[in-house]
Amino acid sequence: MPWGEVLVKGPVGEKVYINGNYKQAAGETNNKYNVEYGENTFETLDSNSKVELRAKAAVNKDKPYVEVELRPVSG
Repeated sequence: MPWGEVLVKGPVGEKVYINGNYKQAAGETNNKYNVEYGENTFETLDSNSKVELRAKAAVNKDKPYVEVELRPVSG
């Protein structure tokens, strides 16, 4: 499957989890991540392991590079 790249912007030093994989952080905010084409979800967790910030990005042949800003999760 083809790959694209996403720059995930957010508060400095927050751990970023991709597509619901909460066992291991992919890295930290303000970094680029290689992801498979399609829609991908980027999240941070609070001290209780609940999703705190989230952003979604779709990468494909026409848009192989995307920048997203993490936003607070409501409710």
